[in-house]
Amino acid sequence: MATSLYSLQAKHKGVLSNEVIDYLLKCFGYALKQNKDNVEGLRTSVKSIVPHAFGHHENCSSSWCGYLINPSTYTHNSLPHGKDLQGQELESDLKEVVDICSEC
Repeated sequence: MATSLYSLQAKHKGVLSNEVIDYLLKCFGYALKQNKDNVEGLRTSVKSIVPHAFGHHENCSSSWCGYLINPSTYTHNSLPHGKDLQGQELESDLKEVVDICSEC
């Protein structure tokens, strides 16, 4: 997953920073740890990473999504300026990477 994310950096200069990639990889790691021995739970969690980062919390779990706990004060701790990611093309490219990884 890391290799695929870093390969997208050239296409999304200035937006897909090392900080953003670290955040996405951290989320992926959390999904793996929280869904040990639960393939379907892992698949669901991994597929919710990108929408969560872009501010779409419909598929998030209250066990890990701060937005669901308190939407009025929520900010992303590990994303630049605590803001949601932006850009339809970036979101589409990241979903493609995550979808591939969720099928592994």
